[in-house]
Amino acid sequence: MKSETNIHSGPQAALAEILRACMARMLMQALENEADEYVQSHAHIQNPRGNRLVVRNGYLPERVIESGLGSIRIRQPRVVQRSSSKRGRRVRFHSVILPPHVRRTQGLDTMVPW
Repeated sequence: MKSETNIHSGPQAALAEILRACMARMLMQALENEADEYVQSHAHIQNPRGNRLVVRNGYLPERVIESGLGSIRIRQPRVVQRSSSKRGRRVRFHSVILPPHVRRTQGLDTMVPW
């Protein structure tokens, strides 16, 4: 009789931990790039002294994303607009990669293109 494989111990656990860590690093790097691109695309929004109004401002509170490999802790960059633009309309940054209320991935196959 074959025993079932337990991914919580032995080599499988080590591999799962490595994959979780890599997935977290890749996701956080993608979020950093997305935030930087957004800030750059809004560099033209400035105050009368020439200071940019759309800027990075630290990170949002850490959140946990549930994936097929287990829980992944993510720190998402915060992007703010210091004051309203000349037209009185504020721009808001919402990540396309990781929308505000997502807490669970759809699966590894949809996140990692093979």
